[in-house]
Amino acid sequence: MGYKSAEQRRRRYLRKKADPIWRERERKRLRRRKNRREHWAAPHRVAKSVERSRRWRAKYPGRVNAQAAARYAIEVGRLVRGVCAECGAVKVHAHHADYGKPLEVEWLCSRHHKLRHMEMGGA
Repeated sequence: MGYKSAEQRRRRYLRKKADPIWRERERKRLRRRKNRREHWAAPHRVAKSVERSRRWRAKYPGRVNAQAAARYAIEVGRLVRGVCAECGAVKVHAHHADYGKPLEVEWLCSRHHKLRHMEMGGA
C-alpha cells in the first residue's frame, strides 16, 4: 500500500480522519498511550526500574564494562558495525562471546542475537 507522494499520504489521512469510527479508535489509542506513559512515569515505578538496573549492573560488571567499551569504540571509530553474521541484516547488536575481550564482537540482528543466547543456555 505504498503511497508515493506526501500529497497522497495527506489525502489518505484526511479521508480516514473524516471517518467517525477511525476517529474514535484514534482517540482511544492516544488515551491508552497517555495513560501508559503516566503509569510508567509514576515515581515509585521509576525508582523501582532504576534500582533493578543498579542491581543488574552490580551483578554483571563484566558485561557492563564490555558493552561500554564496545559502545565507546564504535563512537570513536575503532570498531565498525557490520551486518548480521547469520542473515546479513543491517540493524545489528554486538554479541560478546567472551566479556573479557570487549572488542571481539560478533554482529547479530536482534532475532539471531536472542537465538545465540538461547543456544548458550542463557536468556
